[in-house]
Order: sequence, then structure tokens, then C-alpha cells
Amino acid sequence: GIYLFTLLCAFIFVRKKFAKLKKYVHISAFNSVVMGTIFLSASGCKEFVDFLIFGLAAGAGFSAASYTLSGVYSELYSENVPSAFRGFPAVMIFSGIMSMAVFGILGYAPSYI
Repeated sequence: GIYLFTLLCAFIFVRKKFAKLKKYVHISAFNSVVMGTIFLSASGCKEFVDFLIFGLAAGAGFSAASYTLSGVYSELYSENVPSAFRGFPAVMIFSGIMSMAVFGILGYAPSYI
């Protein structure tokens, strides 16, 4: 549902950038993050409205992450990046740093602190 909604919105509202976003959006259908979102919502939501808000927020978050990643995609695959990190490793490092930044902005603190 979230996958198709995101793809449809990208196609309708940002047709020029749809080709760049498409290569990231379809990956989410098979990504473990999708299953993680389902498990989190099942354990944390009690009412239908909670599920709806959680699903919309997860879709918006994935869309924002896809858009951010599409903006730096060419830089992560450029010749300026060392060959050992070029491509997939650079994408994983960038994604990890971005997720830590978002968790920091939201004020997340691990339970052991």
C-alpha cells in the first residue's frame, strides 16, 4: 500500500524526478524495513487511527529518504569516492549517518544511558 501510494504520488507530482526516484522506491518492496514497519505498528498501535498515522508517517519518511538519496546518488558513485567505498558501501555509510542524524534530531536516547 505505502509502496504504491509513494510511487503514484511521485509519478503525479514530480514527473521530472520520477525516473531518479523510481530506482529507489521499487527496492523498498523487498526491503526488510517494510517488514520492520509492519512489526512495529502491530506491537505499538492499538486503534485503526494509530495504524493509519503510523503508516502515513512511515511512507512520508521513506519518501523523504528516497528523495535525499536520489540527490546524492551521483556523488556517491563518482570518481572522487575511493574505489573501495564507491557505490553500495558509500550508500550504506551515507544512509547510516543520515539515520543517526534523524534519531539525534528527534531526541532518541538509548535505554542504557
